[in-house]
Amino acid sequence: MGEKELEGKKELIDRTLIDMKGELERVQELVTGFEKDRGKKYDELSNQLRYTAEQTGKLTETTSGLREALSSTKARGQWGERMAEDVLRLAGLVEGLNYHKQKALESSGARPDYTFLLPQGLKVNMDVKFPLDNYLLYLEAAGEQEKDAFKTRFLKDVRARIKEVTTRGLHRP
Repeated sequence: MGEKELEGKKELIDRTLIDMKGELERVQELVTGFEKDRGKKYDELSNQLRYTAEQTGKLTETTSGLREALSSTKARGQWGERMAEDVLRLAGLVEGLNYHKQKALESSGARPDYTFLLPQGLKVNMDVKFPLDNYLLYLEAAGEQEKDAFKTRFLKDVRARIKEVTTRGLHRP
C-alpha cells in the first residue's frame, strides 16, 4: 500500500504542478498585457508632452514678439488703431460717415487718431496710444506691495497721457 500511496501523492503533486504552471502562465500573460499597455500609455504621454512643449514654445515666441512689438510707442499706436478699427467695424460704424481717422483739426492742427461725429455737430476725439510699461510690470509683479507700486506708477502714466492729450487741443474739437 505504500507504493500506491506514493503513486497517489506523486499524481497529486503532478496535478498541483500542472495547475501552478497554468496559473503562472496566466500571470505571465497578465504581466505581459500590463507591460504592453504601460508602454502604449508611456508613448501616448510622451507624445502629449512633446506636443505641449511645442505649443508652449510657440506661445512663448508669440508672447515675446507681442511684447517686443508693443514696446515701441509707434507700434503700440498702430496696434491700438488696428484694434479700434476692428471694434468700430464690429459696431457697424463707417469711416467718413460716423468717424474720421487721422484727420487734422482745423482749430489746433492736432491730428487725433479718431474723430467721432455726434449729433448737432458735436465731435469727440480719441487717441489710441496707451501707457503700457508699468501696466505690464503690474501684471507680472509677485507681491502686493510691488503690485501697488506699479499700479500707482501706471495711474500716474495714465494721468500724464491724459494731460498730454488735452494740451494738444484734442479735447476741444
